[in-house]
Amino acid sequence: MGRESVGKRSSDTKTGRVRPIRVVLAVLVVLCALLVWGLRVHWREAELAWLARERAQRAAPVAALALAPLPVKSPLVERPGKDEFGYPRSYVDQAALRGLLGRQRYAELNGYVEQFQREFEADFHAEYWANASSEAFLSAEPELGVLLDAWIAATPTSFAPYLARGSHHVAAGFVARGSGWARETDS
Repeated sequence: MGRESVGKRSSDTKTGRVRPIRVVLAVLVVLCALLVWGLRVHWREAELAWLARERAQRAAPVAALALAPLPVKSPLVERPGKDEFGYPRSYVDQAALRGLLGRQRYAELNGYVEQFQREFEADFHAEYWANASSEAFLSAEPELGVLLDAWIAATPTSFAPYLARGSHHVAAGFVARGSGWARETDS
């Protein structure tokens, strides 16, 4: 009897008959693969939704701030002297620049930003002033974009409003993209 059953098994495989257990196992493997694929798609959709919520939270304003007082003479916080490398200790009052923008004092704002650029061109030690005047507008606030567009419309021949809007766009881009790796951000 043992020899007949062994011979019969080998004849089953030779004739091409598939055993039911193999069919069941193949179906289970396919079902498991579909389940894993479905879970990956669901997880990716959930991750994209989470990223969108995070982006909206990063872009939402935390508080509405009052405008800073207008500068009396120059939007510099005066500190006497220079450091050991010859750089002035005074620094740009960025809040005052934003205050000028908020009050639509475009001519004064252009004058100050252009003055900082001229001072940098005359002496490289004033480079931080030109940079800080641009960074005063390095914010992703949507309201700031409207103010910057109005500044450009009012004084289209000055480089200052374009520089400020460029800083704003850089900040808005980083807020929209996030700081994660490329694979962790949505397109």
